[in-house]
Amino acid sequence: MDFSRCPADGKNPPTSKNTLTLSMEEYLKFLITPLLSVPKDLEILSSAGTFTLKVAPEDVGRIIGKHGNMISALRTLLRTYNTLHRQPPVNLILDTPPAPGPEVKKDS
Repeated sequence: MDFSRCPADGKNPPTSKNTLTLSMEEYLKFLITPLLSVPKDLEILSSAGTFTLKVAPEDVGRIIGKHGNMISALRTLLRTYNTLHRQPPVNLILDTPPAPGPEVKKDS
């Protein structure tokens, strides 16, 4: 084992170019892409303290999951990411298409 990267004082090892660091957007894409049937339709929009996901209409249920468990787990993973990287918390919003309403018959 190579312990040369770990300092003896127990602090974090120095960063190098070989260290893999994902941005939050890349991390979200890594987590969500395998869940989707149409991964090319994934859009991640970020604004101040908020990430908005846009997916294909047929994938909305996959992201929400049964009883909202999947979206809740994704939010928990983001909260963990922010804690580990000492970043402020963010909101995760799933942009869903409008639900189809009842048909309205027009009088001719």
